[in-house]
Amino acid sequence: TRLRAGIAVDRAEAERFIDAYRNTHVTDFVICVTSRISTYPSKSRESLADKYLKKTENGRPVDYTSGVAAPAYDIFVRRGIDLYAVWIERLRSAGITPWISFRMNDCHCNADETHWLLTDFYHENRHLRRVVHRPPDGYFDRCYDYGRAEIRDYQLAYIAKTLERYDPYGIELDWQRELACFRPGGEHEGIAILTRFMGEVKRLAAAAAQRRGHGIRIAARVHADPGINLEWGFDPISWARAG
Repeated sequence: TRLRAGIAVDRAEAERFIDAYRNTHVTDFVICVTSRISTYPSKSRESLADKYLKKTENGRPVDYTSGVAAPAYDIFVRRGIDLYAVWIERLRSAGITPWISFRMNDCHCNADETHWLLTDFYHENRHLRRVVHRPPDGYFDRCYDYGRAEIRDYQLAYIAKTLERYDPYGIELDWQRELACFRPGGEHEGIAILTRFMGEVKRLAAAAAQRRGHGIRIAARVHADPGINLEWGFDPISWARAG
């Protein structure tokens, strides 16, 4: 497959993409590797490359060979290029700090019966969503419920595997995709749950830093208003105070 501009995505093109940022004011570069689906081939989560090969989803026939899944399959599988590893290496050579970002509860296209953003895990685990006591209504009802240990474990496993595979100098947890992370009424209880979760992320990052021989910072993308954060189950001030 080719980009819209008609450029083949080989290793040289991947390096040229990063080289465009050399000697600019860019100091940090953030690579988003996941929404609900992994953008790189992963053993702990369905990926875009898996979608490319998929023929049925949620009991329906599908064909993702002409969409976003096609370049992912072409780059990572057919060409054997680990795009993000190439980018991270090139960023370091350019003196730019590489980060990896995780969308923690992306809800795009969540009402669709099939979509390249949706996974079998999402379809098969409706009981792990925020709203299960009535039919879902609106955009956020189908978000995952972080009050469920299965969701926390699922996300931690992917973060751990990503830190094993890649060598960033920082990771970002994007909680703005989405702030709705607990069942309605479970947000206050969620404050302590997410604080413990962030502690687990810190331990994963610290272990990776020990293996890599350099620090790995953690950023959390949350609401700007501390009060609104607390209303949704987030206490980033406590996270920062705890290191």
